[in-house]
Amino acid sequence: MAWNPSDKKRKTMPSSCFLMPSQRKYPWKVYRGGKWVPSATQLKAAISCANSTGNKAISAKAQRLYAKYFGSKK
Repeated sequence: MAWNPSDKKRKTMPSSCFLMPSQRKYPWKVYRGGKWVPSATQLKAAISCANSTGNKAISAKAQRLYAKYFGSKK
């Protein structure tokens, strides 16, 4: 299961950690080794969630990022 930060945690995370930064939705980075890094698990969860809610733009963005950082589409 993907890590789903609480509302309190989301407020402290940089906006660059979200696929929808204005609403702080769809986190795709996790804090490891002292920095925020892309997470394959988070991107897969974002793709699945976006597809299930009909948000094609977020799904496409997550798929592009997954391909960029992890080599292929989900």
